[in-house]
Formats: sequence, structure tokens, C-alpha cells
Amino acid sequence: MPNKKKTPRNAFYFFMLDYKARCERNGERFPNGLRDVQIEAGPEWNVLPAHEKKKYEDMAKEEKTRLKGDSSNKLTCWHTPYKVVDDVKDTEEKLKNEMNSYIENTVSSLASKKLLAEHKFYLIHVNYFCVSEGECYHPAELAISEFSLGEGITNVYNTIISPGNIPLGYRHDSMQKSEKTHKIPFDDNGGEKNFYNILRAVKRFLEPGRAFNGGTYPPMYTMPDNVSLNTSISAVRSVMKNLLSSDTESYDENVFKIYCLEKLFMELRQACMQLNESGEDNAEAAIPAMSIARTELEKDVFNYIANIACPFHYREEAVEYCSKSYVQRWVYLICDHCCGKLGITIVKGKHIPLNADVNFQKKKIEEKKEAEECKPFTWVDHSKISASASTWVPREQAPLPRPQKQSNLAQMLPPRDEYGFSSEDFPSIPLGRGRGRGTPRGNGRGNSPLSFAAATRK
Repeated sequence: MPNKKKTPRNAFYFFMLDYKARCERNGERFPNGLRDVQIEAGPEWNVLPAHEKKKYEDMAKEEKTRLKGDSSNKLTCWHTPYKVVDDVKDTEEKLKNEMNSYIENTVSSLASKKLLAEHKFYLIHVNYFCVSEGECYHPAELAISEFSLGEGITNVYNTIISPGNIPLGYRHDSMQKSEKTHKIPFDDNGGEKNFYNILRAVKRFLEPGRAFNGGTYPPMYTMPDNVSLNTSISAVRSVMKNLLSSDTESYDENVFKIYCLEKLFMELRQACMQLNESGEDNAEAAIPAMSIARTELEKDVFNYIANIACPFHYREEAVEYCSKSYVQRWVYLICDHCCGKLGITIVKGKHIPLNADVNFQKKKIEEKKEAEECKPFTWVDHSKISASASTWVPREQAPLPRPQKQSNLAQMLPPRDEYGFSSEDFPSIPLGRGRGRGTPRGNGRGNSPLSFAAATRK
């Protein structure tokens, strides 16, 4: 029979061992072993302080881990230790909770229209060539936009990046990624090669936002990983980490926080709805879930605006994949949803594209109001309507007329008798020469076929 699993010992068991050893050093004996120790050690254990009990609780946990086996040496089907997988999940969950708390607290602290309209936010997008081992993204382009609901877009930083030497085995992936999306060549693209120069430029760009964030660099917001939309929060985090690693003197990978744009969009729109004092119906302004906010952002209604892309993508006719265009299109969409609720005057080129209609949203709301006012409203109490009071009478249905002309299919079929059968339904049955008077006679040659007429004769 297989060995039974050992039951892990609790903290009181290890306390009894310690108590027994202490008493035996003083000359006391326990003939019945731990049974006698349990009777004497029980009262002392009950009054033992929590900080002293913790030592024995830790010993019990170690014993349980030892009996269970060391999970750090177990591997997944991808030969990754389970401990590493669990640590990654815990880290991601911690970052997600930290992000949600920061965004909710930041937006809730902007309790007035003035504060909400003046607060600066930063959006970021990264184009990349390939993803090598260790989830390392090799950048092609970087863009950051600064905006507020009151002023719209106030500043934009954009640069093409030279990735240097593409790792061996990734040139084909880089070429495919470039041809399908951003069109930036990875050889001699004229971009910035010094990552430290890019890092200093990014820090200078984010410097005004430190006043709104307690002296630290403000977080930057971007969309989650989506290959079809050419967005990736993983790429942004990887590229920013690589930029920070170029500063060998004061390296700190936690300098820049990268958060989800959809969460910020949802909180901003709900805050604008709460501060709206126009008295109009705000049912459409609320976004109940982050998935709906993501859907609104993924619509990307301004994706083909040409005058917000960099010169390179304008020449290559790939404005929809330009990082500079991404960070401005997101601002336009957020302002389109939020500025009207705060009574902010829309400025072309700041809150919406230059060629957009400023009064489009206003006209849409007015048309909806007119349609609702013109539509008559009738209240029907179905609970007071009885079945006997109903005046509905079923309409008599006239029989369908016979067709004047046979269909082409009917003409193609062989002729049929009054029962709907044809000669093809009953082929001739060869009959052998029988005996007796009841057997019909044939043609004298041994077989007599049974005709269709004979088979259907009444």
C-alpha cells in the first residue's frame, strides 16, 4: 500500500517541543511523552504574546512547505519555474491596483471645473521593429503629447529612433513589421542613435508636469497591447526602461510610470458628467465599464487626419501608423467627449482637428432633442387591459390560387398520374415463367415484364 501523507504539524506542536526541552533541562520528566507536555504547556500557550507565537507559526509554515515539496524547482510546459510565473502575476496585479488607485484619486481630487480643465496629462505611443529575447522591444519611433481639457494639445514631442544592430534572426520580423505598419526602415533611417539624448529630451518634456504630481514625473498613458491597432503598453514600458538604462549615473527603472489610457478616459468622462450643470440628460456621458471606454478609443475616428502626422509618414502615406498622430488623435477623442460637459470653448487644432466641424456635437445634440420633442408619448397601462376587452379579430385568409402556368421544374419532370406517380417511380419488374392458371402469360420467351399500367390498375 502507498505511504499515507504526513499531516503537517501546527505551531502548538513546535511550542510543546520547546517547552519539553526547557523542562527536561531543569530535571523534569514526562513519562507519557507529548501527552503529558500538552497538559502542562496548554495554559502557557494560551497566554503567550502574539510576537512570540509568530516564531512557532513560522516553523509550522516551513514544515508544511517541506512536506509539500519545493515548488520553486517545478517547471511549466514552457520550462519556466512556477515560482517565476506566480511572481509575475503578483507583480502585474500589484501594478494594476496601484494604477487604478492613482487614476481614481487624481481625478477625484480635481473637484471643480477649473481644476479639471487645467490639469496636465501626457499620452505616449511607440512604434517598434521587433521583440527579441527577454521581451526587449527595439524602438522605431517615440511620441508624447501634453494636453489639458481647457487648452487641448499644448505640446508634442516626436522622434524617429535608430535601433542600431538588429539581433541575429530578427531582421525578417523587423522588415515585415515595418512594411505592414510604420514603414520606417531599420537601416540608415536618419533617426536618433543616442538613447541618452532621447532620455534627456523626454525628461525636459515632462518637466512642467512635475508641478501637478508632487515633484515626481507624471505618468504617461497609452493603449494596451493590440497588434491590429498597432498599440502596445508592453512596448512603451520596455522602451522607456531601455532609455533609463542609458543613464549609468542615476539609473532608476521606476522613474516613469506607464498607465492605461482607457482607465483615464473612463474616469475623466464620469467626472465631467458629475460636474455638468447644464441640466441636460447625461445618460450617454457615463461609461460603466473600461471595456466600453476601450471600444470608444479603438474606433479611432480621426485616424486619417494628415496634418497631425510627422513629415516622414506623410510622405510615405502611412499617417494612421504615425506615433505623433496617435498621441494627438487620442486627445481629440477625449476632448470631444469631455469638453462639452464642462462648457469649454472648442478650438480647432487644439481640441479637434483643423478641418473638423466645431458645431458638429452641438448640432447632433439639438437634432436629438428635436426628435424627442416631436415624438408623441402614449402611456399604456397593460395591467388594466383584459383579454375580453380586446377588439382584435383574426382576418380570414383566402385560399391560394392555383398557378396559371407550370413551373420550369414541373415541365422537366416526367408525366404523372392522378396519384402523383410516374413510370420512373415503378420500373418494369422481370417475372420468371411460372406455373398454374393464375400466372399471367408472357411472350413465350420465359420473361414477362410487369408494366406500369398493370401495377397501377385499379
